Amino acid sequence: MRGWHLLVPGVMLLAACTAGGSRTDPRPTSTGGATSSQAANLSAAPSLPSEALPTAAHPTPGVTVALDNLPLAAGDGVSIGLHPTEAPITFRATASMPLTVCPDGNSDVGTGLSWPLRQFTECFLVRQNEWVQMPSSHTNTFHIGFRIGAARSGTIRSLMISYQRVDAFFDVITNSEAMTAMTTTFTPAGNSAAATIYYNNNQTGPPNAVALTQVGRARPATGACTFLTEATTCFRGLSAGQPATVRVLHAPDARAVALGLAWP
Repeated sequence: MRGWHLLVPGVMLLAACTAGGSRTDPRPTSTGGATSSQAANLSAAPSLPSEALPTAAHPTPGVTVALDNLPLAAGDGVSIGLHPTEAPITFRATASMPLTVCPDGNSDVGTGLSWPLRQFTECFLVRQNEWVQMPSSHTNTFHIGFRIGAARSGTIRSLMISYQRVDAFFDVITNSEAMTAMTTTFTPAGNSAAATIYYNNNQTGPPNAVALTQVGRARPATGACTFLTEATTCFRGLSAGQPATVRVLHAPDARAVALGLAWP
């Protein structure tokens, strides 16, 4: 399998063929007596899983990353790569269309990372506007990935992901249109954070492709981070404990563009 070889902040991510699960195949929806244009639209929409993720009483204590305003076509999605503890990941989504969450084994459009110990092998429907819980990875050894997909064209207005982390690595992969439309918000515990664009599995975008603001002020990308990380360019002068928002200003025209993040 060809994998993402991303020098993401804090870790070299090698998307490998580890134990994982199959993905549900997009299947055309029966169109009945629909017109040809209606049939084309329906055939592009993946079928929905019958089972939904369970609700969670509260978000996972730890860190929270918020993604806002992701426009997606039917069958598109956003992939998340991270290094959690065995505590289950929780997330809350609000969107204009039905959403699914699936294993992320396709490295051409996502992380290519699977779930260890085969605890997550099929797609689930995402209950919206409430916290839902992913299956536990039952290990803090592996970086893992999952993909939230659009069953119809629309916009994910808000996606909040909470988890307990082992290291600073966090990766978001989606198409270039969604990447430049969305914003990503997290709360650093120190005065610097890394944010870098990757594409074609090994190319790095220029530092000016990404902007970071905090408390309404732009922060400069000035060089080395003040925390231990492999990233070579960081945004400095941040205020610890204040939310920071990243915006991708320029993304290459690609099916899969990765935003690699790291913060203390």
